[in-house]
Amino acid sequence: MTTNSLKYTQSPEEFDGILEAVRQARTLFIQEREQIACISTKQGKCNYVTNLDLNIQSFLCERLGRLYPSAKFIAEENSAASIPFNSRDEFFIIDPIDGTTNCLHGYASCAVCVAYVCNGKAAFGAVYSLADDELFYAAAGSGAYLNGRRIRVSGHNLERSLVCIGTASHDFGLLEDTFLIAREMCNQSEDVRRSGSAALDICSVASGRAEVFYEMRLYPWDYAAAALILNEAGGRVSDFYGNTPAYEGVTSLLATNGVVHDKAREIILRHWKLK
Repeated sequence: MTTNSLKYTQSPEEFDGILEAVRQARTLFIQEREQIACISTKQGKCNYVTNLDLNIQSFLCERLGRLYPSAKFIAEENSAASIPFNSRDEFFIIDPIDGTTNCLHGYASCAVCVAYVCNGKAAFGAVYSLADDELFYAAAGSGAYLNGRRIRVSGHNLERSLVCIGTASHDFGLLEDTFLIAREMCNQSEDVRRSGSAALDICSVASGRAEVFYEMRLYPWDYAAAALILNEAGGRVSDFYGNTPAYEGVTSLLATNGVVHDKAREIILRHWKLK
């Protein structure tokens, strides 16, 4: 461990260096967004890599690596993302732009996401909405915040809920089940939304703007930071089986205000063919 490696449960101020790096990543985004261009694609539909993804990721890895020299990195635009880390390892999970397709289209919903994991548990998470200057963050055991203001989940039941969905558009085989679930969710809730950024949807649940988010196929960089924020805001995160997601490989994800979690899982499992 380095001198910057901290024991589990700290105040957010202990992680000011990480927050400052995330703020500077947004500054880089603002400076370079007019020059954004797709430079490659990954497997599946609309699975783009842009020059800005790579630039922000490189910046964050360099800056955070100086703050935490012994830390390893799981980053979306990095072939080393599949390396299985020991649970005792200290590492960062980074998504330089969650919502790259949105970003390419000038659609506002995209974010930079950073989670710091120590001893197998998330100790700190930050999700910065790149378009509207909203910075969500949480330290384990210290609550969740939006631009310095404490946030909490709502207490709404499903009938009063907004439901956010992710369509796993990189995998056509999941679309039918996703929309069958969405139809029933829409019938039993106030309405359904899709933003194209899993992290921001989870943070919407954390801040009481929505009550449910689900997606059938996510990677750790998609949810790690936001999941801690939601947990610290009083919500609940699991896979579709009810298990706590691990930080390696692909997973289904259900994120709720806690009140509606079991009911939402029941709806999902009625339509999910992969169960």
